[in-house]
Amino acid sequence: MTFQLSRIHLYGTIQITIVTANNQPTGKTENEAKNNANCKPKDDRFQRWQKITIDQFGYTLNLILTLTIAALGYWFFLLKNHDFSPGSSAKCAMIFSLVALAVSAVCGLYCSLNRLWDFRGTAQRAGEKPNAPSKDELKWLGSLTWGLFYTQLASFTAGILALAIALHLTYGGKLA
Repeated sequence: MTFQLSRIHLYGTIQITIVTANNQPTGKTENEAKNNANCKPKDDRFQRWQKITIDQFGYTLNLILTLTIAALGYWFFLLKNHDFSPGSSAKCAMIFSLVALAVSAVCGLYCSLNRLWDFRGTAQRAGEKPNAPSKDELKWLGSLTWGLFYTQLASFTAGILALAIALHLTYGGKLA
């Protein structure tokens, strides 16, 4: 082990002394030691990013599901409100909004359950359990999860747009 002293003088009155230790493995140059210390297998990086992807997917799924339930709550609040009297086209937009938001909520719930089944099957396969699902079944569950997520996202967007159109048709005259 070797020590290196570095002195830094600031404005002539302050002196900083930095002591660094250089612990090199025997028989290796400094560059080889740095390369070995900084080098991680590609599997570690892949697993780290895979975990980040799974976490972000879960956060996004839950956020959209929460916003969908909130939009459905607002929809029912409007329906209960005596001052809200939409015209015929606004009623059609409201009904479409209800259907789209309901589809989004059902897809979000089913997507969450499907992810749990997928994780359980993957854990069983990793543990080499005899009743573990096949690799093809797990791929199908993964594809189904993404399909449900995209359906949830599209129907949420359509439901919110239809609700906004219904509100504009009903209250748009008050803006002018």
